[in-house]
Amino acid sequence: MVLTAAGVHDDVRHRVRDLVTAQVEAMKRGEISDEELDNTKAGLLRRLRSESDSQSALVRRRLTREIMGGMASPEELVERILRVTKDDVVSVAENAELKAVYMLRAKDDGVNG
Repeated sequence: MVLTAAGVHDDVRHRVRDLVTAQVEAMKRGEISDEELDNTKAGLLRRLRSESDSQSALVRRRLTREIMGGMASPEELVERILRVTKDDVVSVAENAELKAVYMLRAKDDGVNG
């Protein structure tokens, strides 16, 4: 599953959707630099480590582990993240397809300009 979140003005939402779709297509073609892969891994590891400082994140992780039946421990996740290759990303991206787009909009009450 690929989740993308972006704060965009309503007028450009279609351009943003097209840009995200183009990036997924680029991943399918293997257009991923070593720097992009390294930065993504570093970001995932930072997020994983920072979750240990949050009670709610720890509860969510434990609940998910119970529901999913033996999800990997944080240490195992670190090892798995570090082992991911560009070919792994391409393999997963090849199965990605757009399923849904959700838009949250502010109520136009004249206050927000």
